[in-house]
Amino acid sequence: IIERSGLLVASSTAEKPFINSKNRQKTQRLKAIESRVPLIKGTAQHLIERFGNFTQIDSNSQLEFMLNGQREFVQVSPFQDGRGLDWLIVVVVPEADFMEEINANTRSTILLCVLALVLATLLGILASRWITHPIFLLSKASRAIASGQLNQKVDVNGINELGVLAQSFNQMAQQLRESFTALE
Repeated sequence: IIERSGLLVASSTAEKPFINSKNRQKTQRLKAIESRVPLIKGTAQHLIERFGNFTQIDSNSQLEFMLNGQREFVQVSPFQDGRGLDWLIVVVVPEADFMEEINANTRSTILLCVLALVLATLLGILASRWITHPIFLLSKASRAIASGQLNQKVDVNGINELGVLAQSFNQMAQQLRESFTALE
């Protein structure tokens, strides 16, 4: 909280808004631009550069500026009451304070997406093997019958349509065996 004169009223830091003299008999108020806290000093300097002085700030303002290579977001709100208080309430939030959580959530999201991709790929491979294995057995048996080995029997479990095809294949092989036996 800053008075229109630029003197600190209070801050959320451990720095006191006043300076005691060496003999502690006189207390002097601290100007915001003379603060030892870089964030307070830098914010006060930015507000003076932006508005000329603190008396020119007459409405809520949202600003941003760079301090030591870090972006700072500032909201300035004038506060006046009927008893003569005329202060500026200044809230400064370093971008790093809220971006840290956003970046952590982004990393978590990317990690979860990669895990989901790996899991989906593994499930896809397993599902394709589960589907193609019975087809491979039917193909192998058909090649064996084509080469003259008529004693083929295919057992397919799991997929109804392939089970029906395997049963038809086995019936066809049985009929071929019976036909060859009858011909012999």
